[in-house]
Amino acid sequence: MKLKIIITAAMLTLIMCGSAFADTAFMAKGSATVPGIKYWYISGSSNLSSNLYVTNITSTAINCKVTVFDHLGTDVTADCKIQTGNYNSDYSTTISTGSGEFLLPAGGTNCVRILGSQTGKVIYGHAVIEWCSVNTKIKKALIATADRTKEVNAIRAYSSMIPINGGMPF
Repeated sequence: MKLKIIITAAMLTLIMCGSAFADTAFMAKGSATVPGIKYWYISGSSNLSSNLYVTNITSTAINCKVTVFDHLGTDVTADCKIQTGNYNSDYSTTISTGSGEFLLPAGGTNCVRILGSQTGKVIYGHAVIEWCSVNTKIKKALIATADRTKEVNAIRAYSSMIPINGGMPF
């Protein structure tokens, strides 16, 4: 009987230490899947693109990564550009091109523009937005919205805007 109590106490100690270790050994992280990504590059002034607007709802900078997949599941993130500032390319700042990775400042929003540059190329598929932070107290860090933009002869029109994850933080 005494042996059972000692074994039970030892196991509880291991379980408690294991969970305490887990809080410090792993980074906080989360993700959301974005369906319905589509782009069609017609020319420099006419195209259809998908854009993701990712907002950090925390008080610390968050590491983000957006990966875009075509209908076959092939990574086509090389066709992405991360921008901040004005949507018009003359006034926006490009943070990253082709990698999908960026550091999102506290309270900041970046636009992930998904548009290739190969004439006639059409892609449809999905994207995955991921985040991580060394701050283990963060449970949800981002909200996001997707839109589809049509541009004809350099005139932009939005066809839809969809909240990601039902508009809930992830």
